[in-house]
Amino acid sequence: MYPVFCSAEIPTELLDELIMESRKGLAAIGGAGALFIMQSNYIVARHGSRPPIQPFESPCLGRTVEDIYGSFKRGVVPQDYFTEHTFAVVDDETASTKTILVATDADGSLQTVRSDFWSSLHAMVPFEMKTITLQQSSAGGNGLISKELIKKQDADYDAMQERQKAE
Repeated sequence: MYPVFCSAEIPTELLDELIMESRKGLAAIGGAGALFIMQSNYIVARHGSRPPIQPFESPCLGRTVEDIYGSFKRGVVPQDYFTEHTFAVVDDETASTKTILVATDADGSLQTVRSDFWSSLHAMVPFEMKTITLQQSSAGGNGLISKELIKKQDADYDAMQERQKAE
């Protein structure tokens, strides 16, 4: 599971939308994975978060991604069911842009990129598996991994495959 830390107060309906849209994006590639909204420092979970999310006060309110990363690496998230390198942060921008901050240290140091809800798991799975780096994700030149960017990359890949078959 991919932990999601809330550094800002966000309506639970928006967290529900994040969960549902991320599942749709992941289903588009036939992937497996789930987001888990970190609602406390005490975690007992064997499946991802499911809507409707009940109101809660996040233990990460006001914290920076670097602070959250430190907690993540110190084992706040039990590794039995959670990722080792990749997590997300719901921050002050989330409500207005419907994006989250995806963070990974799969390359050895903390790196972040913004992602729309649909693309969040679509991006996080290959980061965690180390099959693509954040730089290779080509975040559209604007630092955002989006449904539109992923659909364009998929179409470009399909076109390349067709050209190779024709040669």
